[in-house]
Amino acid sequence: MGLQPHSSTASHFMLMLFFILTFLSIPWQTHASQLENVYVGRWSLEILEGDVLTIYIYPVVRDISLNSSGSGIFLSIRTNYTVQSQENTAIWMLPESQGVFNMTMSFQSDEAFDYTIGVYSRNPDFYGKSVKFSGDFGTIYTHSGPPGNWTIIILLTSQRQSRSIFHIELPTPVNAALFLAAAGFISYFNIFFVCDTYFKNKKESVSNRRWLVCGIVMVISAFAIYQLYSFTTFTSSWSV
Repeated sequence: MGLQPHSSTASHFMLMLFFILTFLSIPWQTHASQLENVYVGRWSLEILEGDVLTIYIYPVVRDISLNSSGSGIFLSIRTNYTVQSQENTAIWMLPESQGVFNMTMSFQSDEAFDYTIGVYSRNPDFYGKSVKFSGDFGTIYTHSGPPGNWTIIILLTSQRQSRSIFHIELPTPVNAALFLAAAGFISYFNIFFVCDTYFKNKKESVSNRRWLVCGIVMVISAFAIYQLYSFTTFTSSWSV
């Protein structure tokens, strides 16, 4: 009879120890399962200054964010972008200068997905035969990923293209029509303004201020035509 209190105390102690160990194991199991669904991808890429690095993710992912370590790069995201009749998440990166950019992209996917890394360029020879081009778009990598929380880190190097002094880049036919129409209107206005000033000067003396205005208008018009040329020769068709 004297051994019963000791036996009861030991049983209670073992029971409490069992509950404590069970309780402590729950947070660790939850944390471990979350770590299994966290993924990190790293890429090191080189493109030409002015080319557009593009990432298409199918199907659409959620909670996407995109950050850059520095300035000098244009970033754009569309969560529902149609590519070949499929809704994708599309990310565009346009380096506006030569340099190295560290990009970090994070998102969540509830199912397995495919993603394509490519580039829009008018100079496919720079990327070699390993990049397959269809029109202006070249596919660099194509990969698949499991569902989970993803972080993709891209070390992007933008290189300046060496061009000949006689190199002239032509816009697409549609952009060329817009450029010619706008440049023609600006040129017509300049010609009309200069000719009107010239004939007025023959009839009566035209002030130096008017001639100065003519010069300023011609300089502004030349700058506007150059900006139009730069805009129309830019790779603006972001579709496959």
